Amino acid sequence: TAPESVTRYWMSLGVSISMQGMGMAPILRQATMAICHSGRRGITLHIERRYEEAQAVYRHIIESETSVSAAHYYLALTFEQRGQFAEAISHLQLLIDSAGPVSLYLSGLAHVYGSAGRIADAEAAVEQLNVQAKQRYVTPYAFFMAWLGVGQHEVALESLEAAFEERNALQSTEFSFSRFLVP
Repeated sequence: TAPESVTRYWMSLGVSISMQGMGMAPILRQATMAICHSGRRGITLHIERRYEEAQAVYRHIIESETSVSAAHYYLALTFEQRGQFAEAISHLQLLIDSAGPVSLYLSGLAHVYGSAGRIADAEAAVEQLNVQAKQRYVTPYAFFMAWLGVGQHEVALESLEAAFEERNALQSTEFSFSRFLVP
């Protein structure tokens, strides 16, 4: 359906930008080093909707370097795309248990819960994002993904527009990076 294809497109394109915006540059650097060649292949396969092949790439990365959280995250996304929600939730929960409630992982979890029809769980994950947003910066992209999972497409669209505006602000010389710093 149209909302699903839009979701898949924006999730695929927005992950690295949102990781940087959520103060996850160290994780992004780690992932870039660890999955330099094979990770790119996995992401390419994912975007081409060749999920089974992408899963094999991500599993290989995880087997060779278990600390690569980006591989777990992308593997979870491929499980979601294939309708294997329990596996997707398991990988995202593993990430949250090991790295803490990182907004990218929470938003992904909210989205998967929603896709699996577990709306109450999706709403609980969105509430965790709201709590985080009161304590530190949470990118609108995270809320976009989460609201799509809950099925609130209008609110999700507003978050997507805010993320777009924020991205434009990132490119301007007037933007202050202080809002991305975690105390």
